[in-house]
Amino acid sequence: MCDKPAVWNSEQVDQPSHGGQQLLVCSTTNHFIDRSLLVLWRADLAWQPHERELAVSALLPMQPILEHEQIQRETARLGRTDVLTGLVNRHGFVDALSRRVDRLDREGLPACLIVLGLDGLAGRNRDGGLEGGDEVLREAAQRLREQVRPTDLVARLGGDLFALWLDGADQFAAAERAEAITRAGLTAPPATAAPPASGASLGIAVRVPRSFESVDSMLHRAWEAMRLVKEAGGGGWRVSTAEPAP
Repeated sequence: MCDKPAVWNSEQVDQPSHGGQQLLVCSTTNHFIDRSLLVLWRADLAWQPHERELAVSALLPMQPILEHEQIQRETARLGRTDVLTGLVNRHGFVDALSRRVDRLDREGLPACLIVLGLDGLAGRNRDGGLEGGDEVLREAAQRLREQVRPTDLVARLGGDLFALWLDGADQFAAAERAEAITRAGLTAPPATAAPPASGASLGIAVRVPRSFESVDSMLHRAWEAMRLVKEAGGGGWRVSTAEPAP
């Protein structure tokens, strides 16, 4: 609650640390940070009560600075994170890839972008309500997390669209990954017989080494390939044959 005052307290650790130091720990909690600590130590001499009060007084003016930094970090995180799934959102995804492609061009390495569109999500929303659709999206996000390497990046672009970036992967590696995702599926069957479990349509854009193709161009090519899969009935994947935009 905003009207709840910050809680201030201090705790003296009477036992010396492993290094033979006497520790004095002052802590505080507030609306934005679970706990902030100020730790002081010295050899041999125990901390006196008036020194503990002085340490707490020293922590007080530092608290607004700590709160401001926490708010700034949280704002930046939310600006790049999809709240529903916890994945990187479109803004954060494009920002991260813009830095990655520069490195790939310098090193002469390929990369692939897969755009995934869930099939049948409208039916799940209609029969299960918005909460049912949200659950499908969260489950799809979790299954994608389980299929990525440390160097990959997975994101939710918005609506029923997800994206998977494969650093250093060529067309064959991307096709193998797309086939594995298609076979495994991104959602489990619902408890009732209808509607059916959501499959996925996948579009792949391959970035040739030192092509200097932009992230927007790759997104557009992968999305177009995904759209063609959906028009053909969904539940499959396709590699884009469109020319990269300059």
